[in-house]
Amino acid sequence: MLDVRHEGERRFISDYSTPALVNGFRVAIHVPFSGESDLFKFRPSTRNYNPPIASVAKGEVQVIIEFPADSPRDVKAEAESVLGRIDNYLAWAKSDAETFNGGLAPRARAAIQTPPARPRELRTTPKHRHPDALPRGVTKDVHR
Repeated sequence: MLDVRHEGERRFISDYSTPALVNGFRVAIHVPFSGESDLFKFRPSTRNYNPPIASVAKGEVQVIIEFPADSPRDVKAEAESVLGRIDNYLAWAKSDAETFNGGLAPRARAAIQTPPARPRELRTTPKHRHPDALPRGVTKDVHR
């Protein structure tokens, strides 16, 4: 059973606050992959307003396509569309990662060659106090 409340323009829905259930189909497509699954969590700097919607679990991408029994869809075309958008996002993420990784070596060299800055409190605190100096905040009484 599928909730078709979101299909208000195609169906008569009198009450949007309760589920409008109809018979339907749910197709799960499992596509195996190799490599780091964390790359799927990355949001590339280049993207569009139609991101892919899928799940990533245990070395596979899962694409779920649901549709009412009275409104069949081209499941193969929809799945290929989602997988194509995933390929685009992964290509954009790969480009971002290569740009970032290419800048690591110069940044590391610069960090190694530049001496570390001393903390401000170490620069302003004298290393030795005069033996006759009073503790901080204490003044000598002045008699006139």
